[in-house]
Order: sequence, then structure tokens, then C-alpha cells
Amino acid sequence: MNETGLDAVERSACPTCGSRSGMFTANAVNRLTEALGHSLPGNGSTPATRVARRDPFPRGGSLVVELAFSNAMAHDVAMDGSTDTVLHVLAAAQEAGLDFTLADIDAVRRRAPRQERAGWGCGRRPWNSAVGRYCVRQGYRARVEAGRLGHVRWLGGGSGAGKSSVARELVRRFGVDVLDTDAAMVDHARRLGPGRAPLLHRFLAMSMDERWVLRDPVEMLETFHWFAEEGFELVVEDLLARPGGRVVVVEGFRLLPRLVLPLVGGVQERAVWLLPTPGFRRRAFGERGGEGDVAGRTSDPPRALENLLARDALFTEVLARQLAQLAPTAVLTVDGGRSLDVLVDDVGVRFGLRPPGP
Repeated sequence: MNETGLDAVERSACPTCGSRSGMFTANAVNRLTEALGHSLPGNGSTPATRVARRDPFPRGGSLVVELAFSNAMAHDVAMDGSTDTVLHVLAAAQEAGLDFTLADIDAVRRRAPRQERAGWGCGRRPWNSAVGRYCVRQGYRARVEAGRLGHVRWLGGGSGAGKSSVARELVRRFGVDVLDTDAAMVDHARRLGPGRAPLLHRFLAMSMDERWVLRDPVEMLETFHWFAEEGFELVVEDLLARPGGRVVVVEGFRLLPRLVLPLVGGVQERAVWLLPTPGFRRRAFGERGGEGDVAGRTSDPPRALENLLARDALFTEVLARQLAQLAPTAVLTVDGGRSLDVLVDDVGVRFGLRPPGP
């Protein structure tokens, strides 16, 4: 082979800058450093052929926390990164003095199929789809948005915990605005296509019996679109579209700790989760009738209601486990032992709210 032939082979095998034109270890780890906050936006996701790749990045790094490592591994699974990233991430966690192990990575991996179904395969199509671009951005997007959401307080928790009642009282006492994520679900479902929310569209295609009678509570939990994080980005978009100047309390069960905590700018007092006991939840549903109305539209209302209650109890357990790891002080247990006024007092103090002046 002469030099001309060799040159043709090189240009065909490596048609762009460098010699690692694939999602192998170097490129995968480079994008993980972006997700971890060790490098600035674009350091790992800007193609080598773009002019922006030559721009210097004088600033970099972020506070390395366990949540960041979980986010990084979720990013890695979504983009089909090299298996070597496991070794590098574990080594980085050890250097940072964090207890992040293979068991934690396996827990992230078990959530990965939801990301694949949502079309977040960044390694497959990172540049020519809105979904791909969202996946590339998500690692650092929260850090940017956190600086714009300092006026926001997050009120999450299990179903039937009294979040809406607390939010209404916060409006009355402190003059805050409220974003009700339950009320936004219809609009968000309209804005989410099948590519971004496959579980949602699968749910919408089901009959009432298929949703609430024919499946067990575990399957209902694992495939419920809002529990699976679908559409949370629209909550953030709605917040950013609002005018600033007043405190906004976001409330609803869709506020999962691993999604909310990166948005509080390191100030965990901006978020609280109400976790109801099973007995309190059952009493609450009996009084307000919401879940009973859903069950009543099935062929077997008693079974549907039990499935709903069991699913919601499992969801509360998931929240409790996440919060025990990420924000144990952000939990208020709701068992009926304190009045609504006392609960509102506790939430208001945590949020740093004060009554409006005369």
C-alpha cells in the first residue's frame, strides 16, 4: 500500500478530528466530567469539528456530591457510554471520599430502561433531535436553572399528605404564588409527544380496568409516567416563564427529590416533602373521594381502590428512601397528630416565609 492508499484508509476510518471517533472511554468520560460539573457546558458534548471546541474553558468544577455521581451514571447509561466509565467514576468517588459503590450504580442501571424508552439514547443520536439535545444538556442544565429559581419553594410528598391544603394556607398567610403540578398535568400531557413520554402515551391508551384493576401495584408504580419523571422538565419551563419578584411554591407528588434537589442551589430549606402514613392516606382518600372516583369507573371498584392505595404506599416508600439518602431533614411525617395550622407553620418556617407587610 502506498502513502495515498494509507491516507484514504485513515480518512475513511477516522473521518473527523482525532482517532477515537466513537462513544469509547475517552469521549464517554469527557462527557461524564461535564455531567459531574468538573468541566463547563460543552466541554464533553461539543463535537471536535466545531469552532467552539477551540474556546478555552477557564472555569470548571462544581461541588462533588453523591447526587452528582448518580446523575453522571444515569447520563452514562443513557448515552451508551463505555463500560470503563464504571471504573473511573468509582475511582473519582473514592478520591472525593464518597460512599458511592457498585450497588449505587446498579440501582441507576435498573432505572435506565425508562430512559431508553424515552428516546434518551444520546450515544445514538446526540445532535439531530430535540430529545438527544435535552439528554446532553441535562447534566449541567440544573446548575444554570438553580440560579434562576432562588425564589421557588418546593412542596412535594406522597398522595393524600395534604400538600394542596398546605399550599392554599401558604397563599393566604404569606401571599405567595402557587404552581399546582397536579392541575398542570393535562397541559403537560398535551405538550409531551410519545418520544418524550412513552409511558404517558401507553397509559392514555389503556382502559380504566387496564390501568387500575388488571395490573399489580408494583407494575403500576414502575410504569406510572409521572413517577417515572416524564414531563418534569415542563414544570421547570413553566416556572422560568413566570415573572419573578414573588415567592412561588410548587406543589405536587411529581417533585421527586433527585429532580428537585439539584435546583435548590445547595439550600435544602427551599424544599420539603410531606410523607403520609398509610392510615392517614386511607382516611384522607375516604374524606375527599378522589381515588374512589377513579376506582368507581372500573368494573371492580374495591380492587381498583386497594391497588391505588398500595401503589401510593409504595411510592411514599420510594420517596422516603431517596430522602433518607439525599435530604433527611427535608421530611415532615403526616400522621394526623398535628393540625393543618401547625403543619403550615412548620412548612412556612422551613421555607423562610414571612407575612406580607401592611
